[in-house]
Amino acid sequence: MAKPKFRIGGDDYFQAKLYLDRTQRGERAEKFWGARGLFEEELAPLFKEQAFRGPALSKDLEMGSEQWRSEYNRLRPLAAEQLTLWCEKHLNSEQWRKLKTSLRVARARKTSCRDDVQITLKRPSYITLSLLAELEGCSLSETIDLYLEDILRTKQWQRE
Repeated sequence: MAKPKFRIGGDDYFQAKLYLDRTQRGERAEKFWGARGLFEEELAPLFKEQAFRGPALSKDLEMGSEQWRSEYNRLRPLAAEQLTLWCEKHLNSEQWRKLKTSLRVARARKTSCRDDVQITLKRPSYITLSLLAELEGCSLSETIDLYLEDILRTKQWQRE
């Protein structure tokens, strides 16, 4: 019996879209699409296709609101199916393998960490954060909390 084709599920939709979106520009574009002879300027039309963008959420909904989340969750399976069809049309087997690996790693991260979340920082950001942590005498995570708390307090004060 033949193995069924890979389908991007609703739970994987956001991660798959994020991964593919990141392949559009710079060094990643060259690595991911270069073997197929596609270059950055040739990728734009592919990523503008409706199947990649997915179904549109109502513009009347405030992003992050309960109604927005409800509509997003309702449309996510359809969006995942459209993205799967887009991938079948535009990705070769090596690109599919990379996407599936990305999804598998993301799922593993999600299940292995309860309260901890892993992030990736560029070297300059890491150095800056490390220096701040050293100055404050706390961990990287505590430094982020400390500085973001100040920023949020300032933003909240400006709104009032």
